[in-house]
Amino acid sequence: MKSYQKLIIPLFLSGISFNVLSGDLAYNELSKLSELQLDYDNISSVKQNGAYNSTATVVQENKYGGLGNTAKVKQSGSRNDAYIAQKGSGNKAYIDQNGDDNYAAVLEDGFDNTGVILQYGSNNKAAIIQKGSKNRGEIAQYGNDNKALIVQKSNVRYFKSDINQTGGQTHVIINGMNKSITVR
Repeated sequence: MKSYQKLIIPLFLSGISFNVLSGDLAYNELSKLSELQLDYDNISSVKQNGAYNSTATVVQENKYGGLGNTAKVKQSGSRNDAYIAQKGSGNKAYIDQNGDDNYAAVLEDGFDNTGVILQYGSNNKAAIIQKGSKNRGEIAQYGNDNKALIVQKSNVRYFKSDINQTGGQTHVIINGMNKSITVR
């Protein structure tokens, strides 16, 4: 009989829960990456080129039919952590980390959300949390020591929030007002 353990994925500030069993994961033997895709038509891609001691985790679920979720992670550098978790259908997420000691998480719960995190530098921290539908969040971090968080309130649709950082900056957006917000 196969033994199952509950897997806890460290997604800070997520508010999204997934029932995941460790026996369901497909592990890459050469890298620290894991992937879980429940139901149908989910697509993910992880590319670690010159990535040393980096972690990429993709969790996708599509229980409602419709379009599958799409996720892509690209990493180069050392000690980078990337997490993508998508629950509804038609969600798209992309994380590109080029540097050292970066942390990125995109968490989407509703339908047709898009989250993008670009990190070109070191010691950057970024998270996008979207629970409603058709939210668009993007964080671009250039340089070092940036921190960014976008939270787009659930049950309100059509948010677009962008953060563009050039070094040593901290930005937090909590958008629940059907407004488009850009911070540079």
